Amino acid sequence: MSEEHSPAQDFSTRRFDEARKRATANAPAFWAVMARAIDWFVQPQSAFDDKRGWFADGTMNTCYNCLDRHVSAGRGTSTALIYDSPVTDTIT
Repeated sequence: MSEEHSPAQDFSTRRFDEARKRATANAPAFWAVMARAIDWFVQPQSAFDDKRGWFADGTMNTCYNCLDRHVSAGRGTSTALIYDSPVTDTIT
């Protein structure tokens, strides 16, 4: 086994492949399950509507889901994003 390969990578790759297969087989069902992981002000009743698109009857706040809920959960001092600039050669 090479130094670049680990059992954790196998697990992650396997889980990714399984998720991709589920998403490809039935995208609306897959994304309905995934949508349970975020906070909604109004929970959508369906994942996809042919005329209205994805989660058309649901209401959520992207900023809250990306930032605020993590602060509320006590992770406000955790690093959220690391930017490594190839232009200025700085990491912030």
